[in-house]
Amino acid sequence: MRRILAALAAATLLLTACGSDDTESDPGSTDGTAAAEVAPTDPVTPVEGTPGVDLPEVTGAFGEVPEFTFPDDPPAELTRAVLVEGDGEEVSADDIQLVNYVGIKWGADEAFNDSYASGAPVFFELAGLIPGWRDGVTGLHEGDRVVISIPSELGYGPSGGNADIDIAVGDTLVFVVDILNSRGLDDYVGEATDSTGELPEGVTLSADPGTAAVPVIADGTDEPSEIEFVIISEGTGEPIADDSVVVAGYSGSTWANEPMGTSWPAAAWGDVDSTGMVSYPMALQIGSGTPFDRIIGVPVGSRVLFIFPSDSSTDPETPAQAVLTDVVSAH
Repeated sequence: MRRILAALAAATLLLTACGSDDTESDPGSTDGTAAAEVAPTDPVTPVEGTPGVDLPEVTGAFGEVPEFTFPDDPPAELTRAVLVEGDGEEVSADDIQLVNYVGIKWGADEAFNDSYASGAPVFFELAGLIPGWRDGVTGLHEGDRVVISIPSELGYGPSGGNADIDIAVGDTLVFVVDILNSRGLDDYVGEATDSTGELPEGVTLSADPGTAAVPVIADGTDEPSEIEFVIISEGTGEPIADDSVVVAGYSGSTWANEPMGTSWPAAAWGDVDSTGMVSYPMALQIGSGTPFDRIIGVPVGSRVLFIFPSDSSTDPETPAQAVLTDVVSAH
């Protein structure tokens, strides 16, 4: 996957393999890491609260850094309020979610974690987060901004707190979450279903648009000598701007039909075992000078194909690759 990763290095905001040991610090998990095992708990239905009464007052529109004014005492129960209503897909408890967020202890002056400060939204697997986050966003929608107050027993209390971010047993946590995308891995596909573009000679796809698929290279097909880009099917969304963050599902294979990675668990390479190669979808910073900038102007919902030639400058040599990409959203 070297060619894909080299191209993604400058463009991808987060591309973390499920179960990887190289995960970033994650304030929503029980020990501060995204790979943490969370003890199963029965779902809790949040109380619908009121900012300024039983929840902090929060300033800022969707996508803006929030500021907090706290009432004296936190609520005893999991409590939330939708600050901005979106109209996207409904959130399920087992979704993979792309969010911007701020986490702060009740009454504190400074956040203990803040994706806005890092300059990039973050993918989380809801099943791996503290129960208060998981249950606090379940049933909401893509495009929602929500403030959630999480009591200690649904946060870090059961694990003895989190010293890395100065959270003690008994601390109530508050998160403001902007939900950019939230869906199962199989659902990170484009909306387009009609094939309109002509594939390069010798290249086919294992499934039609609208379904997880992988590129298939016919035996004897000449390797590419330059990067190629094909719009396979056009979506009906807005054209991608040159400063967008694009969320995309993908699969990649070499010219020898060896799997190079996928965000689609259902995308199979025949008898080839793809276990361990399933990753989160891509979050691409467009306009950063990578080959993925070719999707500028392409409508959201489209399915596109990137063809990369081999690279003899690497050791071992990076093989030629085909990367199928479905544009799910742009922000």
